[in-house]
Amino acid sequence: MLERCKTLLLLVLIAICIRFTGLYFARVHASTPLFIAAGEAPPPAELPEQVIPESYIDLFSPHYILVHNRGQHYRLSANENEYARLWEALKGAIDTVKNWNESTSAELQAVPLNEWQHQIAYSYEYRFAGPAQLHYWWLTASKATMQKFPEGIYFNRLLIPLNSNSFYLQNTYTGERWKWQWSTEANRALFPTPDGLDLSETQRVREVKLASGLNGVPGSQIYAPANAIELPDVLATPPITDSNKDAIVKRFFSILPRMHKTETPGGGRVVETYITARQQVLTLQNSGLLTYSEIPAQLAPDAPSGTTVEQFEQVFNFVLGRGGGWPKGTIAAGMEPIAADDRTGYRFDFMQLYNGLPVLDFEPTLTIEVVPGGVRNYQRLCYNIIQPGYFQFEVRSIESALDRAQTALAGRRISDIYLAYYQRPAFLTEAAPFHSEPMYLYPVWAIELENGERLYVHAYKLLNDPGLIQRP
Repeated sequence: MLERCKTLLLLVLIAICIRFTGLYFARVHASTPLFIAAGEAPPPAELPEQVIPESYIDLFSPHYILVHNRGQHYRLSANENEYARLWEALKGAIDTVKNWNESTSAELQAVPLNEWQHQIAYSYEYRFAGPAQLHYWWLTASKATMQKFPEGIYFNRLLIPLNSNSFYLQNTYTGERWKWQWSTEANRALFPTPDGLDLSETQRVREVKLASGLNGVPGSQIYAPANAIELPDVLATPPITDSNKDAIVKRFFSILPRMHKTETPGGGRVVETYITARQQVLTLQNSGLLTYSEIPAQLAPDAPSGTTVEQFEQVFNFVLGRGGGWPKGTIAAGMEPIAADDRTGYRFDFMQLYNGLPVLDFEPTLTIEVVPGGVRNYQRLCYNIIQPGYFQFEVRSIESALDRAQTALAGRRISDIYLAYYQRPAFLTEAAPFHSEPMYLYPVWAIELENGERLYVHAYKLLNDPGLIQRP
């Protein structure tokens, strides 16, 4: 009798596991989520469609911060109090030391890998989502400064060794590292010590040792959660719908478009293109992707090109106005110079964070190109996040994710691995292309390569393992 009860209990548990796995896949692949009736209004949005950032530099804040305390490591996400404390400490330190060295040309020293690794032991490591120009970043953070850094220096790691009086920089895309002495005092006089931070076990991370055949970028150690974690999926609505399409078009055009055409490339995709006599081109896709281009004003040969700060001001105002606004949680994901005839412009990339995790796709979240004369290209893919989903599932280990991506990695070097939400709809239809029904975004491990490319692996541990996500 006891054995029969055990067998029955086992069958019930198996049925429950199968049921919950089925619920998950039903949500991922359904055109409308479970428990929300067709036509029913979604819950009130948790994130506003747009916000006005308090300052330019806060758009260039780090993706996350690592606390290294002599063998103990912690990861601070952007939605956590101690992250905000260390970010404010960095800005405060820059304000304190910005005019310490009266030199107008700051001298950066190249740093060997072993020095970088030695300085990490007792430090704060600010990891940014993409390379930023040091000259622009420092000027924006300090507001007024005597230092002028070389405009060719780009970084995406900033290290504050607490026993040093220098800060260190690294560009994981190029493998370059630098340092600059910015004070006569040790950095621990400018920053709180790790023992003074309110850190918890949930923030603790461990060093990841890559398996044979996998290669990391030197100086960019990978860290994984030290404890098992669970994450919910996220309920969101598409950014382009039948109800807001006209408003989007009017936001971009002061005159009526000369041409409007609709194309169906297949796979349920629908693309609507609007073109004006001024060669302004706006494209709306039912995947949520928006692209826009125009020919900027032609400057006179002797007209100034504008500084990087002035060009970013155009970017800021364009996104705030015609571009649809800055989504809450937006941070910079890189910038790079671009050619504009015989002048220089910039491409700025951004991504959105939700609860400290990036919301990503194979397409960039928000990209804008600005040249002397104005904005010339704009691309945006930002879903409207409503609330967390109904269930939480355990997240697989980084080692498990790497195992499923090993073939796709093909020997390429890994710069970082982090959790993110994947924001591509699994179901598109030409019958109702710009519907407003909610959908689910689900957690993935984002494996970032040294050139900035990402691979995505489903983060949930499920009986039916989806594994690596293939690029559409």
